[in-house]
Amino acid sequence: MTANGESLTPGEMLAAARSKTDLSLEQMADNTKIPLNMLRAIEMDEYHLISGDLYVKSFLRAYAREVK
Repeated sequence: MTANGESLTPGEMLAAARSKTDLSLEQMADNTKIPLNMLRAIEMDEYHLISGDLYVKSFLRAYAREVK
């Protein structure tokens, strides 16, 4: 939750977790092998830019694993 009581989206939560680990998007792409444009789509909750639900789930899982 944010300070004003609103819930964060999954992309916002992952972006915040990445920020806490001091990883750049480029480092995340190298570590997870997820293309940079897909990482941007995840952080912006634009899952329609990622082709297929299987990829979305796999990318979200890999991203979350990387930021613990």
